[in-house]
Amino acid sequence: VERVYYRDVVGIRSVDPSAKKIVIRLPKIDSLTWAAGVQPLYGSAIKLRWEKKDGKLLYSLETPDGYDVEFSNESGLEAKRV
Repeated sequence: VERVYYRDVVGIRSVDPSAKKIVIRLPKIDSLTWAAGVQPLYGSAIKLRWEKKDGKLLYSLETPDGYDVEFSNESGLEAKRV
């Protein structure tokens, strides 16, 4: 259940520690107005929060140093990092 929440609701799709790659896909979920999660990662963490506001999807993302992030927005709303 926890994996489904991080992947399908929060948007932390996958993490590959050996390749130092994180895939983020902001989801299209009409029934929620926000979601947040902190996924531990070897002494650090990935922190992602999104919120629908004024027709936009506002999000904040913190990742460990040295990781590449592949980002996509499937919400149907304009995404803006805050």
